[in-house]
Amino acid sequence: MTYLGRIAQSIRGVEACCCTLRAFFHAAEYYPRTAFPEHIWCTLEVDGGKNLLVGVCYRTPNNDIVNFDSNRKLNDLIMEMGGRELLLLMGDFNYPVINWEDLSASSVSGQMFVDSLEDHFLVQHVKNNTRNDSILDLVITSEPDMVDTVIC
Repeated sequence: MTYLGRIAQSIRGVEACCCTLRAFFHAAEYYPRTAFPEHIWCTLEVDGGKNLLVGVCYRTPNNDIVNFDSNRKLNDLIMEMGGRELLLLMGDFNYPVINWEDLSASSVSGQMFVDSLEDHFLVQHVKNNTRNDSILDLVITSEPDMVDTVIC
């Protein structure tokens, strides 16, 4: 499957999920101001009127495909969304260089991503490798207790 085909398939899956969620929650689409290309968001009304912001992202490891610095745009997205009271962000972030045990990275872009999460007090919940010997697929929240278990 081509790169664009994978993106289209992922977006269709997220759209179907959002339609299903809309039936159970008071859900609404949400549009961030960021220029990051591959993401979709919605808000869900939870716990007596609070809004949970839910996002799904894909960061390509190949900047040539999108023809700009996706690392910087992703950090812009984290900065924009990071101040939310309730945030759930999931996706394939493609940072094999990050060691999630000690929050270090062997590349500048990986360390910028980790620093951005830490600066906004966001928690990454995936503890087991999701592809080969790397954790590429992440579940990130604004609350440490928001996610109980992640099964990969």
